[in-house]
Amino acid sequence: ADSQWLYNADYAEDPSNLRGAPRTGNQAMHGLHNYSGQVTGAVFEANHTYTFSIWAQNDEVLDNTNGLFMYIYDGTVPFSDANSLAGSLTTAINQRTAEMSAAESQANWTQVSISHYVVPDALEIGNPIGVGFFARRDTAVDDATLTGVPEPTTVTLVGLGLGGLAFWGRRRRE
Repeated sequence: ADSQWLYNADYAEDPSNLRGAPRTGNQAMHGLHNYSGQVTGAVFEANHTYTFSIWAQNDEVLDNTNGLFMYIYDGTVPFSDANSLAGSLTTAINQRTAEMSAAESQANWTQVSISHYVVPDALEIGNPIGVGFFARRDTAVDDATLTGVPEPTTVTLVGLGLGGLAFWGRRRRE
């Protein structure tokens, strides 16, 4: 079953923690070593590229407790690593140090993204888009977004091809 976004109420409300200030607003999420998934109101369309982005920040402990797994999945199937259409692990996320001010922490967030292109005969067409992540214990996330961009049409590509042929023909006559 899919979970809704998980939120840790201790995130950044306690000035003694190392997780820093949220990027925007007054809340962000801190990794709980749990998967968080959500089925969106959008549906997959053919010839579209979907990009799921999250802003992330690690604490200053450089060990295997930092990192962010991100997923795009077909919302009609249970969210899991195996059922994802796109997935990625990112560990190259800015580190927050204990000496940072709230403003420095807000400027320290790293944007992390994954993308999935839907081919014309893909099984997920018309199904709801699911997005999910797994934030390791010392990773915080904020401001998740999903965008869908249609790819250029075949007509545009044919037009570009004909222009190239016209240029080639002109060049041959010179």
